[in-house]
Amino acid sequence: MSSKFSPIQIIDYINDPVFTINKKTLIIQYVNYEGEAFFKKSNEFLIKKHLNFIFPQTSVMNDFVKKSLSQFGNYIFKDVELSVEKKSKKVNIDIINSEKLDFLIICIKIKKNLITQNIDDDLFFFDNLFSILSHELKNPLSSIKMASQLLEKKKIDNELTEIIINECNRIRDLIDSFQVNINAEKLTEEKSNVHEIIRYVIKKLKLKDLKKVQIIEEFDPSLPLINLSKNNLIIILDNLIENSVNFRNHVNSYIKIKTRFVFGGLKRIPGIKSNSKNNYIKIIVEDNGSGISKSDLKSVFYPFFTTRKEGKGIGLFLVNKIIKHFGGIISVSSDTKITQFKILLPVD
Repeated sequence: MSSKFSPIQIIDYINDPVFTINKKTLIIQYVNYEGEAFFKKSNEFLIKKHLNFIFPQTSVMNDFVKKSLSQFGNYIFKDVELSVEKKSKKVNIDIINSEKLDFLIICIKIKKNLITQNIDDDLFFFDNLFSILSHELKNPLSSIKMASQLLEKKKIDNELTEIIINECNRIRDLIDSFQVNINAEKLTEEKSNVHEIIRYVIKKLKLKDLKKVQIIEEFDPSLPLINLSKNNLIIILDNLIENSVNFRNHVNSYIKIKTRFVFGGLKRIPGIKSNSKNNYIKIIVEDNGSGISKSDLKSVFYPFFTTRKEGKGIGLFLVNKIIKHFGGIISVSSDTKITQFKILLPVD
């Protein structure tokens, strides 16, 4: 692999919305993948458009660009209320004006809001609550089941004892579904091939004869093996892809799975101080299904939350639990057309 990267190639691996504009004309030259998601428009659509196409003349972005053009250097603008498509977001803006480049590099860093922090706190509470409940419930369930089996051997109302045993098993299965054995697996030296597991999950999906769903793969061929067991990766991908299937449209449905290698050193634009030195594998599961309402977005990772009649609300809770346990990050975005689950998993 060549060690020479153009600035345009490099920004495609940055884990923040980034775009470049010509210094003289303020014409957009390139938008990275995160930028496409942020602006909800493709790079092909945005290039050759003027900066004012996405930020009106009254926007603070124009003032920041003007200031950055006055002198070479890196400019950081913190806690900015930035409006995009009539929606305001709290962001930090980094602008690089290099003497060696004829374009500005502009990075938008979305600040983590209080709602997200509260969700993390709630999930930590649920996780601990289930650990306590699981421990306390399993012992009496085992005793009830054992007593029922003894009654069954004595042929005392076998129908009732069968109901008791079946219901004990059902409750035990529900408890077990919240207890993925991730602590033990974290100590193993097992490494997994992400693409191999994605294709395995897709193969299972195709067995359901979902002919009307187009599966699109956009894989980065340079991905390293990951320190996460095959079983846990299957749980993550099974639930995310199954979720896309359940909420698919029945016309022109697709599920797109993308992978990228994110360099820790390039996660933030060069010249911007950062404490993060880790590299990540990014996995994006995208679909064009019915979407997730804005009010539901903050609840999708809560246990028992579901909008499906037959759903249990366990899958995404488990996905989040496993990813967080291994030091990763998962986020979700959705509008009326596109839903994306984005995962960052650390690698050596």
